[in-house]
Formats: sequence, C-alpha cells, structure tokens
Amino acid sequence: MDNGKIIWIRTPLIPNYTATEENVKRIGEFIVDELNNIPNQWDILSFNKLCEIKYSRLGMSWPLSSEPLMTKEEMENFLEIAKSTGVKNVKWSGLTR
Repeated sequence: MDNGKIIWIRTPLIPNYTATEENVKRIGEFIVDELNNIPNQWDILSFNKLCEIKYSRLGMSWPLSSEPLMTKEEMENFLEIAKSTGVKNVKWSGLTR
C-alpha cells in the first residue's frame, strides 16, 4: 500500500462525540491493522471553539457552545491510549484549558 505518498491522519477529539477511549483505540488499531501503520503522522486534535463566532454571525446556535475545552491531562491521556495501539509518530495539538 505504500506508494511514496505522505499520509497524515488528523482526528479531532470532540467531547461526547469522538473524545472517548474506545474511539481513539479503534482508530489506532485501524491505522496499524488496515493501513499497515504507514501514515507518516497521526495528530489527535483537542476540541476548540474557534467556529463559534461563525455560527453567531450567521444567526445560528452552535450545539457545542457549552462544552469546555479539554485539559492538557485529558489530551496526554488520549495520547497514551493512541500510542498503546502501536501507531508510530502520534502527537496531540490544540488549545486546552
């Protein structure tokens, strides 16, 4: 499957949606088992509220406006879960509280 292309996987962690231990573990297992662990990097991205202003300008309510930013400790925990699956070069980035 390795055709010389750079593959970079980015996974946003959204509270009550994608920010679960099971989800991160299964994505990691997919990367290792189905993609033969060839992606050059896997970024797990902390939830942020940067789009909230866009919703406001459009007169729309954003259903995640009351969700808090994730903590650094939560992101470190998700990083350890991701690493435990055997994925190489996994990192986290984004805003935390």
